[in-house]
Amino acid sequence: MRQSRFQPWAEERAQLLARLDDLEVRMKLLEARVRALNADHRREGAAAEAAKASRQARRSRPRLRCPGCLLELPPGRKGEKCVWCGFRFDAVSGRAGASRPGAKRASGNPEPAG
Repeated sequence: MRQSRFQPWAEERAQLLARLDDLEVRMKLLEARVRALNADHRREGAAAEAAKASRQARRSRPRLRCPGCLLELPPGRKGEKCVWCGFRFDAVSGRAGASRPGAKRASGNPEPAG
């Protein structure tokens, strides 16, 4: 009679040990999954940083800006006017500081004739 009283306790202990083993296996699997995801995330982060650096390296010269609103012009062929403010590009010379042949200087002092 004494053994029958301890037998349910032994069965309960065996069930708890089995559940504990199952939980340990599940924990190991979850830890492995987290390690794998963390490694993937680090790889993606490094790849994204490399792509960003590559984009910046490819864009070696600054983009053209509108002389009217100073916003960057979109990539591609430049039209006759700014897509943002409508400034007409033919109102200014092609290069900053470039003088057109035959154009008079707009300085405050007229050149002495003579």
